[in-house]
Amino acid sequence: MNFKTLFRRNKRKNNQELSIKPVSDNTILNIISFYAITFIIFGFVMSPPREIITGLFRILTVRDTLITDYIGIGGMGATFVNAGLLNLMVCALYRITKAKISGTAVACLFLLLGFGLFGKNLVNIWSIVAGVYLYARFRREMFANYINVAFFGGALAPIFSEILYSSTLSLPFRIPLAVGTSLMLGFILPPIAAHLPKTHLGFSLYNIGFTAGLMGNLIVALYKAYGFVPDPVMIWTSGNNTILGIFLLVLIISMILTGFWIDRRAWAKLPTILSSSGQAPTDFIALVGFGPTLVNMGLCGLISLIYILLVKADLNGPTIAGVFTIIGFGAFGKHPKNIVPGQSHLIFVKPY
Repeated sequence: MNFKTLFRRNKRKNNQELSIKPVSDNTILNIISFYAITFIIFGFVMSPPREIITGLFRILTVRDTLITDYIGIGGMGATFVNAGLLNLMVCALYRITKAKISGTAVACLFLLLGFGLFGKNLVNIWSIVAGVYLYARFRREMFANYINVAFFGGALAPIFSEILYSSTLSLPFRIPLAVGTSLMLGFILPPIAAHLPKTHLGFSLYNIGFTAGLMGNLIVALYKAYGFVPDPVMIWTSGNNTILGIFLLVLIISMILTGFWIDRRAWAKLPTILSSSGQAPTDFIALVGFGPTLVNMGLCGLISLIYILLVKADLNGPTIAGVFTIIGFGAFGKHPKNIVPGQSHLIFVKPY
């Protein structure tokens, strides 16, 4: 056997070893659902059922304007149960619609899990989602094509809560105004979001967030013109770094180990992720498979957690939401090399 033949065989063998190992959409959803269930279990460990029920009621009836830390509203247990239940419901909807679980979907689901601690709850996101569904019906397309837009669009959920629980309007006006505004926002969100990538050329991974920010500014300006001026909110908790740090560390390590369990060659495939700029759209699941992507997500989460602890910031609803946003987008553009220069975006100004 000559040298060229041996080289080709070794090259073919290495390519086979580094090939993408397919993981079904249901398996990915099962893994994400596992983390949602872990949130629920943690919630019941932290608080008795009676406190969780009363805490959930407070969370579902709060205004939700930034910054509203659910831990300071309903307690630790209710906050994590809210996030876990919300994520399970959304995972179920992804199954029902048979939506493709791409890197974008994984980013969306983990972001939703984090923001279930801070701003999104079992009530306030559904009018936005319904608006996107109506747009899909209007276009005579499958809702599965827009499901990521719908749940990323949950960034506008505080508008629903702000209108519904405002004391400046009577209840008969608040309910239809909250629902109607949210439906309208959801309906116009997809076409606007489809055009905005031209403004940032994929250098912002939060295209729907960017879109939601612009739409939110317009809605606030409109309501202010009619005398509806929301009061600022600042609910921030501290003193839970030890228990929350341990909980997050266990989850993050489990992600890394699960990634290696899915694909034993995950470490060899990480350089492919690290060599990517991450410019949207960059789907790491399509690029290297779910195993290496999950390892990358865990590494991103670990870096974020260490950073928060090093700068002695608080672990609470808002900051954990930031961590899970980074973890989620570890499937769609973020990796250890390109997040480290921008870690400061995790830190919220601590109120005094």
